[in-house]
Amino acid sequence: MAEETNISNIHQMLSAALPFLNCSDAQIQYEFLGEKESFYEKYNCSKFCKDMSEYVNTFTTENYNCNYYDINSFNSTYTSSKNSNLKICHLNIRSLNLHKHELASYLSCLNCKFDIILLTESGHALQASIEETFNDYDFFTNPPSTSKGGAGILVRKNTFKSIEIIDNNRYLNCDCTKCKVESLWINLNSKLNDSLMIGCVYRHPNGNMSHFNSKYSKLLENINSNTTCIIGGDFNIDLLQHEKTQVGEYLNTNLENNFTPCITLPTRITAQSATLIDQLFLRLPKRKLQNKVNSGNLYCSISDHLMNFMLLDLDIKKPKERPYVRLFTEKNIDYFLKNANNNNPLLPPIPEIPQTDLNIHHTFSEFLTNYKRMLEKYFPLVRISRKKFKDKPWITAGIKVSINRRNILFRKFIADRTPTREQAWKSFRNKTTTCIRAAETHYYRKLLTEHNNNCQNLWKIFGKIIKKGKTRPNINKIINGENILTNPNNITEALNNFFTNIGNNLAQSHKNVDQNAFKQYLVNPVRKSFCLCETSQPEVKYLLEKINPKKTPGNDDIPGKFLNISAPIIAEPLSKLFNLSINRGEYPDALKIAKVIPIYKKR
Repeated sequence: MAEETNISNIHQMLSAALPFLNCSDAQIQYEFLGEKESFYEKYNCSKFCKDMSEYVNTFTTENYNCNYYDINSFNSTYTSSKNSNLKICHLNIRSLNLHKHELASYLSCLNCKFDIILLTESGHALQASIEETFNDYDFFTNPPSTSKGGAGILVRKNTFKSIEIIDNNRYLNCDCTKCKVESLWINLNSKLNDSLMIGCVYRHPNGNMSHFNSKYSKLLENINSNTTCIIGGDFNIDLLQHEKTQVGEYLNTNLENNFTPCITLPTRITAQSATLIDQLFLRLPKRKLQNKVNSGNLYCSISDHLMNFMLLDLDIKKPKERPYVRLFTEKNIDYFLKNANNNNPLLPPIPEIPQTDLNIHHTFSEFLTNYKRMLEKYFPLVRISRKKFKDKPWITAGIKVSINRRNILFRKFIADRTPTREQAWKSFRNKTTTCIRAAETHYYRKLLTEHNNNCQNLWKIFGKIIKKGKTRPNINKIINGENILTNPNNITEALNNFFTNIGNNLAQSHKNVDQNAFKQYLVNPVRKSFCLCETSQPEVKYLLEKINPKKTPGNDDIPGKFLNISAPIIAEPLSKLFNLSINRGEYPDALKIAKVIPIYKKR
């Protein structure tokens, strides 16, 4: 029997069909908040951040701010940041050997290239393997005594003038068997001679906090107050519980030594809890107290800890990072071949019987100038794109989409920590990790297959994967006679003069040698002679096309690839120049330039 419809039960029927009928306006607004807004509402209004504003006079929203970011919001924020900022991040990675490619993949999605990367629970990381994955960084590590723990620091190459490891770990060593701490400390000198101390600390859980506070206090007291210092890591001390005695003592120790916590929002969020155990502390000299600090947590699902970052306005000067390249694409090559013959001749007409006053040096220089002008016209130097410069060869566009999707699922999970969303995130995270590792394996397998007949190239590939990274110290000064040289140009000139004059100086030291000594081993004159035959256009073209395109260009900066492509065009003028040189017995001055490369050999 159909249900009777009347005024008395109409409200009940509407409630069944419209589940939000009985909700207030405030409840409906909350229900329709996105995951991002819901998450921010839960955690962005941190009581700890408000307390810090009361404890520290310089802690204001104008100088310090801490927020949550996904990849897109971080990239848009970094776009407006100064490129000269010091950029530092920290992540508890739970084994760097296991998650190195996930970290590299995640970092490749960011517009920001961090100068310093602090890693805790890095485990027994293999230096050669890590520096191969992060080839723009030098890696320093303090491995744990057990299977878990460890601290590591990645420092970006060519960013700092010098790097010095400091033995501050001794201050944190404790005789207590429960207290386990690994730390790594380095001192960096910037291009402006500013000193910067960096500390990476991992404190194992369940240790005695009183012991740690005592040791930590002595450590901070021994750090020079005039040095900019950043201490980061996983301390396993929840700053959100700063009202507890031992946590409060730890926080006060930092504040009393002028170390300001830059991360004020939860960094480890699970289905049951949200804690602030990953920290970045900053101490600035008095002259830099007003420097602005942008910090926060990045949604990163590599481990169950968020990545913490800090952008500090220190005006560290850096050299140009991205190199210039010439793009020999199919489109550019086709355009060149179609239009090259429409350009001015590379060489003025040379008669079959050259004039006696024809200068081979000027003629070849004119050809070289016209040829290089053609190179610049069709294949100009362009700065390599940021993404191309940072990307690993096996990180495809599809993998980047998967990384972004993985991070979205992680963000949804921490906003609404249900088993369903946790399972969805973990399942996709594992698939992404498997995909990245498979892509890397495929890349190296293909590389080895391509060079399986070339032993030299195979060893180069193996060397990139397994060899220990070579240290390349910079020469800051040299002693030349009684002079101390510090200017890079003067150092280069002195080294060049030394190596190019070895033969001449050796000859000068043997002035009294008998000038006819050669007759002792050259008794009879050689009557036979030899001659050079003229070359031809097909021969020159064949040799140009055989040039290895990967060889480094010479002093003229003409790539081997361009010589291959333009062989049909330049074969004729070059053959005329070569024949002119043979007939005249003169060699063009432009081809007499050599590069001096000193090679150190152990005795």
